[in-house]
Amino acid sequence: MTADRDRPEILSRAATEARQIAHGLGRIDAALGTLLHATGIEAATPLQSADLLRQEVEGLASFLSALADQAAQGRALDGAAAADGLPLAAQARRLTGLPDAQCAGLDDLWGGAA
Repeated sequence: MTADRDRPEILSRAATEARQIAHGLGRIDAALGTLLHATGIEAATPLQSADLLRQEVEGLASFLSALADQAAQGRALDGAAAADGLPLAAQARRLTGLPDAQCAGLDDLWGGAA
């Protein structure tokens, strides 16, 4: 089936796109930090939120890349294996299909609930 043969390439392109977004978010995060430092404004929460968003997109890119690798090897897609090693526990749980209620109490970076 053509759709199955295209699956690795589609997932790989999605992973590449997510990595590009994460890179852009990293540049924005760094620029915000520089700007806030130069102006003396205390704004830890927005910076932490920007950094968490970047990390979530990086995690999504890793997850998609792992799925693309599985598909390219002709294996069944295994979300749990693809999420293994993701640094944000709540994201890994969400990507493996746990209901939001089971993720609600998990803290990600900076002590905020996911």
